[in-house]
Amino acid sequence: MAKRKSSYCCTNCGHESIQWLGKCPQCGLWNTFEEIIISEARTSLGRRRSRVISERKKVSPLSNVTIPEQSRFSLGGDEFDRVLGEGVFPETTILLAGEPGIGKSTLLLQVCSSVAQTYGKKVVYISAEESLHQVRERSQRLGIQGDNIYVIAEYDLECIAQYINDIQPSLVVIDSIQAVCEPSVASPPGTLSQVRESALRLCQLAKEKGFILFLIGHVTKDGMLAGPKSLEHLVDTVVYFEGDRYQSLRIVRTIKNRFGSTGEVGIFEMTKEGLTEVKNPSSIFLTEMEEITPGRVTTSVMEGRRPFLVEVQALTNETPFNNPLRRALGIELNKISLLLAVIERTLRLNLYRYDVFVKAVGGLRLVETASDIAIALAIISSFKMVSIPPNVVIVGELGLGGEVRKVQLLEARIKETARLGFKKIIIPKNNFTGKKVEGVTIKEVGHLKEIYSLFFKQEIKV
Repeated sequence: MAKRKSSYCCTNCGHESIQWLGKCPQCGLWNTFEEIIISEARTSLGRRRSRVISERKKVSPLSNVTIPEQSRFSLGGDEFDRVLGEGVFPETTILLAGEPGIGKSTLLLQVCSSVAQTYGKKVVYISAEESLHQVRERSQRLGIQGDNIYVIAEYDLECIAQYINDIQPSLVVIDSIQAVCEPSVASPPGTLSQVRESALRLCQLAKEKGFILFLIGHVTKDGMLAGPKSLEHLVDTVVYFEGDRYQSLRIVRTIKNRFGSTGEVGIFEMTKEGLTEVKNPSSIFLTEMEEITPGRVTTSVMEGRRPFLVEVQALTNETPFNNPLRRALGIELNKISLLLAVIERTLRLNLYRYDVFVKAVGGLRLVETASDIAIALAIISSFKMVSIPPNVVIVGELGLGGEVRKVQLLEARIKETARLGFKKIIIPKNNFTGKKVEGVTIKEVGHLKEIYSLFFKQEIKV
């Protein structure tokens, strides 16, 4: 009987230890270590095999390494292709993570259909969680014929590898990696050792056979990818599928990409026919202003290389309690607290007796600091009960002293403002040196006091 050895691994960061620890010394979290049981016979066999292979390889200078001519595969949509770097290369491994029911299987089933119909390539869809009848029912609902798409309901990794060797596909989808089981690992599916070993072997198989590999992964309650961080290091691209399952908007965001830029997003809408691309994303993040009301400001944010116009809404309400509420949706709560402190210190507005609620329309998360001035102005507009003109876009980072700081890619923001019909944009002083865009008036400001006097016609006395 083969000997077994065990180690302990942190479920958050992947740190390994020879004994169980209550607190991870690398990430600092408590009770995250799980036992990993590894077969001694399998470990020694793997070491011997790696030594034999390494002896057959020759060392050569980097300048002598040839780069094969490869063309990217289009996955059937501009939005998803943009996220992956204008398509994907063969041998690419992609990890798609998201909450249950968000639409991961729907998206990749549509991708399989597009690749099979466009290129006539063989596609393998491995369903480790659902039955073949469930997959077929979803494909009928999406209008997918299923030609050149081979569906297999299997969780054993040995059988999956054999199916791939027999079919020789160009694209393989594993749904999901947490349900796949490596027989030689003495742990149940979903554990750290199983997820890591299964993903490693599948990635190696994709490199050897030259097919595109999609791994569907689950996320934890905190929104992080389930499993160790080493799972993200194994693949070439990590994509997160975001959105509310009860809403139609879906956002695909790339976190890691070895063949393209990170931070790119794709906007989709969930319909009866599946996921459809949103050609004009700004239309989702802006609302029609039938009646001009206080607390509504439009700003421009960058997601990757794309500018979006987003409406920020704020509501202030006087409270009789000692501790006013601070709530935010789509905006970090710490940013709201910081902006409130700057407003109170710079403009002498007594907001400490008011509840403050702020949200970004459309479900987009405002992380970029270029939205600071717009958020602050929306709060002031609600507090003063004075409306901001609806044809104005406000861009700028707010410093702790009330100064308006410069932002990046301002020319793209101005062009998007003109394309959507806005007449005026307020930007940081000395931030734009390009050509003026027709139809848009540019107003430069250097301090929060200037913006306050511009919209509220009041001078701030120090």
